[in-house]
Amino acid sequence: MRRASVKIVGGDPVITVDPAGGDFNGVINLSKTWLQKRGLKAESVFVATVVGDSMQPRIHEGDLLLLNQADTTKRDGRVYGFVHAGRFVVKRLRKDGRRWLLTSDNPEYAPMEAIEATKVVGRVVLMQGEGV
Repeated sequence: MRRASVKIVGGDPVITVDPAGGDFNGVINLSKTWLQKRGLKAESVFVATVVGDSMQPRIHEGDLLLLNQADTTKRDGRVYGFVHAGRFVVKRLRKDGRRWLLTSDNPEYAPMEAIEATKVVGRVVLMQGEGV
């Protein structure tokens, strides 16, 4: 995943995404009303560009994900950004007895067990991808 910061621009009711290297170099337009309606604050969200196919068929390489850093409460079945084993990854969280698993939607990838050092960075609240 490549990360980019998000900020409100001037008085305009849009959020822009600052390029963070890689191929993303553009603007995501979200109204302040959209954010407020969902209880989101500009300083608590960031965008990640998907790299790889581990979350297919729902999330594809090149998709943009908006993550809410204020939502780190673990909930079964939700998709989050994590720092795991020194890397930033986006995975679906699954409860398995007493342990949490970071799972890929693509069955080609094995689940990873969340360890004490695994940190929830934020929950995915929006995905922007190309239509079919």
